[in-house]
Amino acid sequence: MYRLAVSLCIVLASAATLLSQRSRTVFRANVNSVVVTFTVSDGRGRYVKDLRQKDLQVFEDGVEQKVLSFEGQDVSAPTDSASQANRVWILFDTSNVMYGGFPQAEDCIAAFTRSLAPGTAVAVYSFTRNVTRLAEPTLDHEAAVGRMRQATVGDDTALFDSILVTLRDAARLPGRNTLVVFSNGPDDSSMLTPDDVAQVANDAGIPIYVVSTHMTDDSAQPLLSRITAVTGGRAYDAPTLVKQQAAYRSIREDLRNSYMVAYAPPPHSGFGFHKIEVRIPSAPGSEVRARSGYTTPPDSD
Repeated sequence: MYRLAVSLCIVLASAATLLSQRSRTVFRANVNSVVVTFTVSDGRGRYVKDLRQKDLQVFEDGVEQKVLSFEGQDVSAPTDSASQANRVWILFDTSNVMYGGFPQAEDCIAAFTRSLAPGTAVAVYSFTRNVTRLAEPTLDHEAAVGRMRQATVGDDTALFDSILVTLRDAARLPGRNTLVVFSNGPDDSSMLTPDDVAQVANDAGIPIYVVSTHMTDDSAQPLLSRITAVTGGRAYDAPTLVKQQAAYRSIREDLRNSYMVAYAPPPHSGFGFHKIEVRIPSAPGSEVRARSGYTTPPDSD
């Protein structure tokens, strides 16, 4: 196994400063190895299964990189430690727009949690204006569901701020982390923008999936799609129970059919974005969905 060292230093100013002086919000990711979680599909949208390390190539800024480690499809082998397991972080919208659909949303999340492979650790957070850590990463899925049932409906919605808080927690634990967000309304309280959140998620290598009941909102769709696309995740328009159930099934299948590769990045000097590309020469015409890249901070050498 490889060792991943990701350190996120996040400096947040006051709301007034964020609005008037955006350049003072700083996100930094110092990376000793770059981890890429990805899925591969063929021309018909079917998962390409059973790939091996020799089947793929990883490029950074167009230059092929040496692979340090490769992990096949997520079989989530049994483990006694949540710190050693693959982890799914669930972020559950419990703001005041949830009054009508709260029980339905809880049931969908509970069913999704129970359907995860036994060796997958799950953490459950809820959010309104602030984040509540209901369950830290645990292999006991029933315990996580029980803690999720303790969530209460709150006030305003700070979706993007809450995503960042959850990403920060997830980035502290090495290995395969995935963030699954249930959002039931527009963000009306965040200080951060979708681009801020997308950068942190991309730098940390954490795919984001969003199940939203308001994707048809003209302002919500491009924002949520932008965050998920750059991280290798997906955004689902799910205004009904049937569509929410279908979205969670799709996410579960993505998790079960994802791969993970790590490589040592080349030396960099100065601030800049570095594009990542995973190619599968053995599967011509296949589509790879993965993070788009990462950003080195100004003082990175």
